[in-house]
Amino acid sequence: MSSIKNQLETLVALQHAETEILSIERDLAGIDGHIETLNAEVEEYEDRMAAFRSSLDALKLQYRTDEREIKVIDSQIGKSKEKLRSVKTNKEYQSILKEIDDLKHKSSDIEDRMIEHLERVETADNELDTRETELSEIKKEVAAKQEEIRQRAEGQRRVLADLQKERNEIWQTVEPKLQTLYTRVKQQGHGIAVAAIADAVCQVCRMNIPPQQYHELLRMDMLRMCPNCQRIIYPKVLLEEEDS
Repeated sequence: MSSIKNQLETLVALQHAETEILSIERDLAGIDGHIETLNAEVEEYEDRMAAFRSSLDALKLQYRTDEREIKVIDSQIGKSKEKLRSVKTNKEYQSILKEIDDLKHKSSDIEDRMIEHLERVETADNELDTRETELSEIKKEVAAKQEEIRQRAEGQRRVLADLQKERNEIWQTVEPKLQTLYTRVKQQGHGIAVAAIADAVCQVCRMNIPPQQYHELLRMDMLRMCPNCQRIIYPKVLLEEEDS
């Protein structure tokens, strides 16, 4: 009984080490993806910022274009007024006055548009300042998260190295025949070779084992397999009592 119990305790310790190793390896495999996701968040915000700046630049360009057009119209009005001094007929005089009036209306419309653009530019400039501050904070937050992830990953790598060493040391204490059995069962059991039985229920496949088999298992006189999932089984209550 003692020999079987020792073997089971060794296999349980081996399974525990391998399960922890697999869990850490999965976490580490996702580290790069997590960091890339954080980078993508920053890039997405930067893209929105670029689009906003482009829109703001277009507003400013339109404002400058309107300014130049106002100057052209003012020049045209000045030239039209010069013409008034040399007209010879009332018809020409009225025509030039209408031309000047039309130019003034056009200039007024452009000025109204410029005022609207200027208000939008001022609002957008203020919003841009706010967004740039937000972007700066987001970058700091992302950098801090990435550093935290890297630090945690470094700690996990150290734990992983210790677990791999522990696993190898345990493996060396397992008899060759038991190594073969453990390896075969682990392959068939999707990485899980050992299962606890609590209250006659396999804690891996969650199926009941027959009462007679459970009583036989409690004797711990030989290695037994779960009749459902074919994993190596042990009575959880006895090993827990031994550990307590």
